[in-house]
Amino acid sequence: MESLKKNARNTYYNGYYFRSRLEARWAIWFYWMEIKYHYEIETYKINGFSYLPDFWIPSFNIWIEVKPDMPSLMEIKKAIRVQENTGYQVIFFIGQPWPDECEAVYYQNEKEPFFQDHWWDTSIHDYKVIRAFQKARRARFEFGETPKEQKSFPFIDIEFRK
Repeated sequence: MESLKKNARNTYYNGYYFRSRLEARWAIWFYWMEIKYHYEIETYKINGFSYLPDFWIPSFNIWIEVKPDMPSLMEIKKAIRVQENTGYQVIFFIGQPWPDECEAVYYQNEKEPFFQDHWWDTSIHDYKVIRAFQKARRARFEFGETPKEQKSFPFIDIEFRK
């Protein structure tokens, strides 16, 4: 999975100032999936480091950390320590919110992913999932724009198979 390296830009959406457009796009995805979230609600100081998870998802009691690329070993270690000290999993959402451009990964140890969670299924044509991905993909923040609700949903041809 490749991603373009871009400078993070503070982005306003849904009452929050996100540290990057990528985080704002995932917030749009959560919104359209009807998943309630809180953004950067608590910093943890554990063993001499600070860790501020991006999203708290209260309905699942999990943290979501958004990354453009696979997390570094240090980021994985920090997430594992937060999990050990809080009892709540940290799941990394990696990449842009679009089928075949993102994945959700949970680490139980520093060596390899424990599992890849199926928050979305790219093998089916689920209206809600497609709409959420399309809304996140189409969002434009370049000129201070705020994504608008869409009254009707025009299906477009999307190839979901790998």
